[in-house]
Amino acid sequence: MPKIIDHDVRRGEILDASLALFSKLGFSGISMRHLAGELNVSTGALYHYFPNKSALFESMLYRLAQSDVGGVIARIEPGMPRSARLELVVEFVIASASPIREIIDVLIDYRRTVGPSGDELVNRVLDVYRGSLTEYLTQGDADAADAVLSIVIGVLMHSELRTGTEMRAAQIRRLLPLAVPAD
Repeated sequence: MPKIIDHDVRRGEILDASLALFSKLGFSGISMRHLAGELNVSTGALYHYFPNKSALFESMLYRLAQSDVGGVIARIEPGMPRSARLELVVEFVIASASPIREIIDVLIDYRRTVGPSGDELVNRVLDVYRGSLTEYLTQGDADAADAVLSIVIGVLMHSELRTGTEMRAAQIRRLLPLAVPAD
């Protein structure tokens, strides 16, 4: 009897496992064959789900961004004060700093590798975060949402250089409220 495979689940598993590989090896440092080997799937199976490395990469980043955003949005209750919503975002960023940092790293690597042609994908991924912050945190203020993103990216990059997770949490708690208007 043939093995029954849920293709949506399998596709998601491939995407979820790919971030660590792209983060470690970079966009240009990994091939579909190498990905398949590391993910324990055949190259043919990988091509069944994704026509090329770029399609896999784009799907992976978009899925991660939507998953991050969805996790925070699901915890927001109707009528929740902005201060409580901000606290959810702050705690999410602190708890998810490592995977968020990996996403930033692969976006930067991708942009460096493909040049300006990578801007569209980078902007689409950042817009997932920006759109949700604008809608759920900054009351329609897209500039404030951009400030939140800039703070998060800056603090995570800075803390990577300084290797201080305590410093990172303290800076996120101190700086994010500056970008978000009070209730």
